[in-house]
Amino acid sequence: MRIGLLFFSFILALGQLNAQSYRGLAPLNDTVCWVSGSKGTVVKTVDGGAHWDTVSPIGYSTKEFRDIHVYSPNHALVMSSGDSAVILRTRDGGETWDLVHSNNRPGVFYDAMDAFGPFICVIGDPYKDRTTNKWVFDMLMSCDSGSYWNCSLVKNWKGYWEADSSEAFYAASGTNIILGYKGDYYSETFEPKNLRFSMVSGGGNSRLYMNGIRIGLNFPHGKSTGPYGHASASGKRMVIVGGDYTKPDAKEDNCLYYDTKTYLYQKPQIAPNGYRSGVASFNNGQMWVCTGTNGTDFSLDDGKNWRATDLAGYNACAFSSNYLWLCGDKGAVIRVPALSIVK
Repeated sequence: MRIGLLFFSFILALGQLNAQSYRGLAPLNDTVCWVSGSKGTVVKTVDGGAHWDTVSPIGYSTKEFRDIHVYSPNHALVMSSGDSAVILRTRDGGETWDLVHSNNRPGVFYDAMDAFGPFICVIGDPYKDRTTNKWVFDMLMSCDSGSYWNCSLVKNWKGYWEADSSEAFYAASGTNIILGYKGDYYSETFEPKNLRFSMVSGGGNSRLYMNGIRIGLNFPHGKSTGPYGHASASGKRMVIVGGDYTKPDAKEDNCLYYDTKTYLYQKPQIAPNGYRSGVASFNNGQMWVCTGTNGTDFSLDDGKNWRATDLAGYNACAFSSNYLWLCGDKGAVIRVPALSIVK
């Protein structure tokens, strides 16, 4: 049976939650998932999507919660973009929320966050540093799962903060930053130098920032163009997606994959079927999925060739152990078995 028909009733039920636009997506496992979006909205499920509870923070209805990270069914952090950016934390499943960080600098715009163990990094659009008179990206970090945001480890990356004034991240799916660790992580033997990150920028200059290097990416330059997200797997495999959100059906310049033979980022032989805002890797690169305004695609060869699924278009996608989760506009959230995506 076609995926679109098989899950129609599930999609319809979730779509009636509200008319919010969702971009923050955080599946903890196959049954627990938190989602965040416009109008200060946060929802969660603990039964695989059969029921959803609204756990929105009180007093933040004007915020755009563009990204969310979940540590447990009770412990989550949500990040807002735009003026007076905030990061909120709950330790009781969303019944109460604490303000753990705020930024009132004019022009502030947080785009995404990612976590590895207790380490969380948030990235934002560039601003002009008054002390150096240079354009730098907003970067902040917590080393204790989000209680405090003055972690000095972010200084290790300060040399890579510099940006062009027209360069920016996109707060589209939370996949333009990846935080990780080289080797096996143990708190007793933690080495700061082994903490790894990568991030992709667009706008006036499209680049990949990864472990101390900058790599120019072959995306067109413009206010709405460039990379919107990336995902990685072992063996240095990486897929970067994007395009131009004002041209949702354009298949040109919307994807790159890392060719492990040529050591270059290459355009796919068959590209995704339009602008794509989010991408995710399943089972260490067994399958890749990307989604955007006009549809959702999958690749079984590390991003070289893409095929359309029967799924609609969404803003963000992420895998749990056995399922693909997607969220988008008009309150849409779905969960489908990962292996059912391949026709």
